[in-house]
Amino acid sequence: TIQSMDLVNNLALLKLSKNNLHTVGFADSDTIKIGQRVFLVAATSIQQDNWLANEGIVREIQKNALRQSDVIKTTMQDSSQVSGSPLFNSAGELVGLNVLDSQSQVQAIPINKIRTLLEL
Repeated sequence: TIQSMDLVNNLALLKLSKNNLHTVGFADSDTIKIGQRVFLVAATSIQQDNWLANEGIVREIQKNALRQSDVIKTTMQDSSQVSGSPLFNSAGELVGLNVLDSQSQVQAIPINKIRTLLEL
């Protein structure tokens, strides 16, 4: 079920009725810097063991105070299959959730927006 939504950042918090799911730690949003190495992992289909990975660097951190919608821009390009996938730092912590711009450039909704939705 949907617990809360952030329409500006296109995020939704869902409640799942499963137990013992794996979790990942969150990066400190203040430590995300331009030039930092990041990577993504995304499922390419619903079948088991169909995954892709990509690696790049943070090329821009854009803060938009008017719309309250920040974005982390990377050097990666990829297919639409990566939209919604996690963006990690080299420590394996979640930096953000990936979206693609009109040129298939990987961008991410930063972790601070996700923490706000989770009320953390």
